[in-house]
Amino acid sequence: MQKTILLAQTYLERRLELNYQPPDWLLLVTLLLMAAVLVAIVQLYRREQRAGSTLRGRMVLAGLRCSVVLLLVMIWFEPVWAEYVHHHIESYTLVLSDRSASMMLTGSPSTPTTDITSQPDVPTRVEQVQRLLSTPPTALLQQLSRRNRVQVWSIGDQSQLLNDIPARRNEADTTLAAAISEMATQPADITPAPVTDLGLALRGALAQAGNAPIAAVIVLSDGQFNHGENVEQLGRMARLRGLPVYTIGLGPLEPPLNWRMQNVSAPQSAFINDPFTITAEISSYGLENSSGSVQLLEQSVDGTAAAPHLIAQQSITAAADGQPRTVQFEHRPREAGRYLYQLQIVADPREAITADNLLPIRVQVLDNKLRVLLVAGGPNWTYRLLTNLLTRDPSFELSCWLQSADSTAIREGDYPLDHLPIEAAELGKYDLFLLLDPDPQQLPAGWAEHLAQLVARRGSGLLYHVGRPYTSRFFQSPTMMPLRELLPVIADPQAELLLNEIGYYQKTGQPLEILTAARAHPAMRVLQSSTDSAAADSADWLQVFWHYPVRSEKPAATVLLRHGHPRMRNRYGGHVLAATQFIGAGRSAFIGFDGTWRWRRAGEERFNQFWIQMLRYLAEGRLLGGNGRGRLQSDAPRYDLGQAVTLSAYLTDSEYQPLVTPRQAAEVQSTEQPELHTSLWLAADPARPGWYVGSYQPPAVGEYRVQLNYQASDDTSPITLTHWFETREPNLEIQQPQQNRTALEQLARLSAGGSYLTLDQAITLADKIPDRHESQVSRGVPEPLWDRYSMLLVIVLLLAIEWSLRKWWSML
Repeated sequence: MQKTILLAQTYLERRLELNYQPPDWLLLVTLLLMAAVLVAIVQLYRREQRAGSTLRGRMVLAGLRCSVVLLLVMIWFEPVWAEYVHHHIESYTLVLSDRSASMMLTGSPSTPTTDITSQPDVPTRVEQVQRLLSTPPTALLQQLSRRNRVQVWSIGDQSQLLNDIPARRNEADTTLAAAISEMATQPADITPAPVTDLGLALRGALAQAGNAPIAAVIVLSDGQFNHGENVEQLGRMARLRGLPVYTIGLGPLEPPLNWRMQNVSAPQSAFINDPFTITAEISSYGLENSSGSVQLLEQSVDGTAAAPHLIAQQSITAAADGQPRTVQFEHRPREAGRYLYQLQIVADPREAITADNLLPIRVQVLDNKLRVLLVAGGPNWTYRLLTNLLTRDPSFELSCWLQSADSTAIREGDYPLDHLPIEAAELGKYDLFLLLDPDPQQLPAGWAEHLAQLVARRGSGLLYHVGRPYTSRFFQSPTMMPLRELLPVIADPQAELLLNEIGYYQKTGQPLEILTAARAHPAMRVLQSSTDSAAADSADWLQVFWHYPVRSEKPAATVLLRHGHPRMRNRYGGHVLAATQFIGAGRSAFIGFDGTWRWRRAGEERFNQFWIQMLRYLAEGRLLGGNGRGRLQSDAPRYDLGQAVTLSAYLTDSEYQPLVTPRQAAEVQSTEQPELHTSLWLAADPARPGWYVGSYQPPAVGEYRVQLNYQASDDTSPITLTHWFETREPNLEIQQPQQNRTALEQLARLSAGGSYLTLDQAITLADKIPDRHESQVSRGVPEPLWDRYSMLLVIVLLLAIEWSLRKWWSML
């Protein structure tokens, strides 16, 4: 006896079973004994001769007594209703389809694209995937769904289920085609993902499948997995889980013909009428010795809707494949504001990729006047020439304090001083401190510590220039320790011995060594006027006659100049003659020789340009970070989309003391998409008084403006600080657009029995994947039929009927 209830993937079966099954011999004995008893009962009732009884009546009584015996025997076998739950567990074939930016490229699957203009109908890699999966005669999804359920997932920066096709093992092809019509009609112009994270898609698909058996994993990609877990990790994970991974390669095996704007660099800020350099690195493939053109476009982004306009253009000749060419544009801005500069390669008609032909960069053009405090021990040549230069330059406001001058002397500068500024409120007015060999004994106690705090916390600039009279005293004085800690060099304890050995005066100059990495430094643009770097290195005006030796540069320092004489070296290299360094919010510089004034022999502009650029570079941190009361900054000026931005602010009260509050609010808004606006809290940093730190995740590419308004208890109006940063779209997807067959083969080889296939071979893939669905049966708790009151009641009722009939028929 059987009763069945059908469910979706589960059905319930109920059976009548005997819970007790005796051994065969006992069962045989029982049946024989029961038959004997039944026969005996019938015979006894047949032979019974009493008044009032008939044969029919006696047979009825015998039947009642036999029924009782049969029920007792059935109770001995313990009859039950048994429940069985049948589970049909569907198996899956997981298809992972690459939807990253590189899949939007066109090209033959096995040969490089040489001239796409002659192939107007060449499909993109995504279109090739859609044809393979959904279009006859291959219609891979149809073939796969005949054995297993098929799920199609996207590969990118996020994982998304694109289609879920149930297994159709017993249905016609027309029904199968209807089931995948959605996949066939999906638009090809989907938003491409910026990265390819195979691990995210694979683990997401496996999590969705749960404990269901996986027949196979199919990966349709060009193999450029540039984010997340590498193929070795994923292959080993697939092997541990017993998953065969079949990879189908897409795209050409060689890179297509292409120009690529590899990198663009420019200073974060520049000054009006001051030239700055924008440098681009350009690489190519398959275009060696071909000519191209690079354009520089400028666009104001200060709220105006002006279109970019061309301001310069250069020709370029392609180098060998992958070798970069450097192109430099020098631009002199005429107005202050924020500008977007775009370097663009004019597209070659043979290129398959043009998205990497352009890179933007933003530069803030400043018209601020720099307030400079110059403190000098004596009126040497550098002091005389530098005070004249800064007094004439309209972008500087100079105040001088010459220690050797009489107390009644009139000091040079735009704002003459009658005393040396000492207090923090006085010193806080200056953007830059220029120390030309000052005498430490004439500086008041605590003065060096005030300067150090202004540089490290508020972004002021500091430059120390050596000299014969007082530099040794400066490096030995305990009161100057706060300033020495800011400098980018480490003092040499044996400096005096070395000075005595080489002498304090030399009649002939010795060469300077200009480091290659330093040529792009803003302060070294004096050397960029010469197109021949070797000629600049050997110029007779680039010589040193006296220097103060230091042991080495600090780890975070940038060395600009070293001593070029073999004797002036130690185990760290040539003696450092010029170096810069970031210190907290500010910047510091060290000039270790006194000969820059000699550069005027090659033209006055050499001396002027070096000092103007150096001082502006040092003050840039203060100008970009805010006003004199505070500073707002990010840990970098530019970020790739997806990177977190760390924002920090240094805030002071009206007495220029660190502000004490638990947190401060800031507003972040995209300048290109104003609707992207959010508020965030900057929490106080307990390790750094006055500093507040927070983080922000930009949701889109473009420029962002950060504004912080705060007000101390004694302020009459709020203090406003503003900062800008920008995010770029990462170009990982187009850096290597060719198929990475090695990665695809490695992934398949490391898995549990997979293989690599080309598009032409993919038609045979369905035959390699077995049907792995499973059926499981579980038995529920049986429902006993013998251990019931109803069973006892039936037996009693049968016996009662028998007794009643015997009494009625007078057979008692």
